[in-house]
Amino acid sequence: MNLPELMDHLTRDLIESVLSGDYICALRICRDALARPEIGPERIHQIVILPTIRAVGQAWADDSASFEQASLAHILLHRLLEYVARSNGAATGMRQAWPVHDARVMVTVAPGDTHDFGAQILSQHLRLSGWPVTFFGHRQRERVVPTLAQQRYSALAISVSCDENLAGLADFVMTSRMASTSPKLHLMIGGAAIQPPFDQYDFLGADRVGLAIDEVASYLSNMTPAIPADRWN
Repeated sequence: MNLPELMDHLTRDLIESVLSGDYICALRICRDALARPEIGPERIHQIVILPTIRAVGQAWADDSASFEQASLAHILLHRLLEYVARSNGAATGMRQAWPVHDARVMVTVAPGDTHDFGAQILSQHLRLSGWPVTFFGHRQRERVVPTLAQQRYSALAISVSCDENLAGLADFVMTSRMASTSPKLHLMIGGAAIQPPFDQYDFLGADRVGLAIDEVASYLSNMTPAIPADRWN
């Protein structure tokens, strides 16, 4: 089975499992994906979990899944994300103990947004790439501005899941910039609500809009120097 076929197979089975409330089966699928060298901790989010999240959202939107099914699926997906994060920590603890960058990154969601999935996945992906990350979910979003004012962060990534949550986002971006102790805060916006052409979002005042999750680490690396080699010992 080639990788695209494997992706389709695992994602289809995971969608069915979470919508039916079968957590044991969903956990087995994630364990299988983590154990496969072509997926593993580095790619499970993009290849398996993120497509499942999108499919559950679409099933709710087109009425092919009930409110109860979609709600239960989201609960199970949160549990799976926590499991994958713990597995990643156990598998890559040595690497995470030695960040490759001095710069810290903050990840959060847009004002009014209650969907944390994309932001959580981005946070885990960046940590696996060697970035020190602070994640604030929608219940902790009020901590973003005070934390930026107290500690230096090189970048702030904001996830926005629907068009309604674009309202007020430009003000949030400006407030974050003004509060930041960093002279140049790299501010990125992404998520399901962001669709091409990306220049239509210039009014938000971000440095980059529309980066895919697996593009963020590369973008930050180009913006921020790595820790010098003599700092490793």
